[in-house]
Amino acid sequence: MSIRRIGLVIRYSFPAFLRNGTGISYVFLTFVLGLLVIEPLLSIFESGIFPLNETLEFLEQSLRFMLAAASLQASLGELGNMGEQQESMQEYGTWAVYLLQDQPAMLSGVFAIEMLAIPLLIAVGAFNQLSGDLQYGAIRYQLLRVSRGELFLGRFLGMTIFTWILISAVLVAVVVYIGLRLEDPTNGGALYTWKELSSWGLRGVVAFVILSVPYVALCSLISANVASPFGSLVLTSVIIPGVPAIAFLAMEAWEPLGKIIYLSPWGIGHRLFHPETSQVILASLGCLGYTVAYLAIGFFLFKRRDL
Repeated sequence: MSIRRIGLVIRYSFPAFLRNGTGISYVFLTFVLGLLVIEPLLSIFESGIFPLNETLEFLEQSLRFMLAAASLQASLGELGNMGEQQESMQEYGTWAVYLLQDQPAMLSGVFAIEMLAIPLLIAVGAFNQLSGDLQYGAIRYQLLRVSRGELFLGRFLGMTIFTWILISAVLVAVVVYIGLRLEDPTNGGALYTWKELSSWGLRGVVAFVILSVPYVALCSLISANVASPFGSLVLTSVIIPGVPAIAFLAMEAWEPLGKIIYLSPWGIGHRLFHPETSQVILASLGCLGYTVAYLAIGFFLFKRRDL
């Protein structure tokens, strides 16, 4: 493989992606959703209907539920009873306290929602890396100048870089928006300092950048082997949310079936925000492992498919 040719594929993937309309929709949906999720949290606080401590208590209970559900460490019955007396739930209580008391709570709430939304946005934004070229035969002309491996890897890297830029821009906008708007009515000062917001915001950018890579790689696998943009969109939109949904339902029938969730990064992604550094490192390595596996399978199938 030639690094120069891969670089050329990356360079020309940006205008091609934006011209087909998918990129514009991806940018629009990501920014709109990223900014919209702030409003419910800020509105609860600014309305004054609920005191700040009650708002934080509600967020803590919600986060404990979400963390336990994402980890599939409890059945539906256990999730309905999240008392601290349950030893299996204590980790998630401590985790939620870390997110809401040790870090800016409103920003942690946004991160929790974005953790669910970003994989879905990637599914509808990264599905057409190669499927359109496969459908119309344009890929044959591109392969006159680059190899299949260079094209496959270049499109993946181009989409990855585009996604990184997009996620970073949205999260920076979220941090600035919260910092400028959210004030503490008790003393007229800012509820969070810019240092607190920027530090936790940077952690969020890094975490979501890491989390996005395996999902883009999964889209690369599907897009490179489905000669239809619509078919690729349907598969990515079904597989990415479908794996955790099936795992959660299957766990009710037989607990070991819950391990199905580890066919995708959904089961480990939330640990990028864990208070323990070892958990964050393991989750990062896990995302790297998923990325390598998806790319290896995708390239193996793409290299052997009939064009």
